[in-house]
Amino acid sequence: MSTMRAIYAARREVGIEDDDVWRGKLENITGKRHLTDMTPGDQVRVLQELRKDGATRSKRLDGPYAAKLQALWLSAWNLGIVRDRRDSAMLAFIKRQTGIEHTRFLRDPRDAKKAVEALKQWMTREAKVDWSTSEYRPAWWNNPRAQVVRAQIARLVMSGMITNEGNDGNFLRTFGGIEDAESATDADWIVAQEKLGQLIRYRIGSPKRGPGAGSRRRFSP
Repeated sequence: MSTMRAIYAARREVGIEDDDVWRGKLENITGKRHLTDMTPGDQVRVLQELRKDGATRSKRLDGPYAAKLQALWLSAWNLGIVRDRRDSAMLAFIKRQTGIEHTRFLRDPRDAKKAVEALKQWMTREAKVDWSTSEYRPAWWNNPRAQVVRAQIARLVMSGMITNEGNDGNFLRTFGGIEDAESATDADWIVAQEKLGQLIRYRIGSPKRGPGAGSRRRFSP
């Protein structure tokens, strides 16, 4: 099987159907949004990353609260506070909070709330995510995925990697690929989280390498 065909097969296995999410994924890995623009080496890197994702997701978690907890866990990963993005690490966290082994057994809303709130409070404490909503704010500010993106940008500004010149719109466009926050879809915000998460982990320093490891290049929109 050619590399291109293997990539398309891996894409189906991982379940990336939205083209914008797909293009964002390719750009995160290689800096290029189209497979045809890539070198053979770039394509191999894409295939390797997709296979890693496929191995992680091959045993999909079930249960009514699994998807929400996975989304929060990946958001924490992209904020740079989760050390291990795998479901097994998330399940260990859930067990510590609730005593329940697996999301398939997490059925009581009270138990689920313990896990969800513990994760959100951790993200607020460590990454200053503001989960509050208000009718007086722009509608996109109340989107939880956008709230994570805003916290990511604030972390990058505080780290000195990007300057605090400009406004939210410039930051979102330049570093998150969000052209218009008001019309951005959940898929757009997920792509932005991944793009910014890559900057946080590899430029500021991943938790495994310790705070401040890696390059401290500065960017401005």
